[in-house]
Amino acid sequence: MLIYLDANIVQYIADHVDFLCGRQVDCPVIEPVLRNELYALRKLIELEQLGSWTFANCEHLQTELHRGRPPDHQQETYEILEASADTKYEIDEQVFSDVIGELEPLRLGDRNDRVHLASAVAMGASWFLTNDKDILRKVGGRFRLTRVAKPSECVDEISVGLFLR
Repeated sequence: MLIYLDANIVQYIADHVDFLCGRQVDCPVIEPVLRNELYALRKLIELEQLGSWTFANCEHLQTELHRGRPPDHQQETYEILEASADTKYEIDEQVFSDVIGELEPLRLGDRNDRVHLASAVAMGASWFLTNDKDILRKVGGRFRLTRVAKPSECVDEISVGLFLR
């Protein structure tokens, strides 16, 4: 199973890697919604050892992440994601093109949102995780075979599936 993390999620991971990887006990964020999503990402990372999934990486994602000048700690996290990419998950260019067209009428916030979701679908991702309210409101649920949700929704479903095996 492939999980595509939207750029905003990867940036949260990079900013809070010590908490998410269990090296820091207390969540460094006070804001309740983000705090909840960070706990969910932490659980997802912990459960990855029990499950059979990988996190997606592609050129579109790396390009957005490296835009500007990310601090060293973010850069290190992005490099880990890049190095861990599974080459069996490649973008099907025809599917990508079709999905870009299908997303156009939804008028998502910006082109990068469409590109990331189209990349996830074209890679065959089971999940596209984001905290982007615009994407969740307009696409939330499912797009083709890819589930579009917040990390907390994903971890709830995945953890139930793991323990029912």
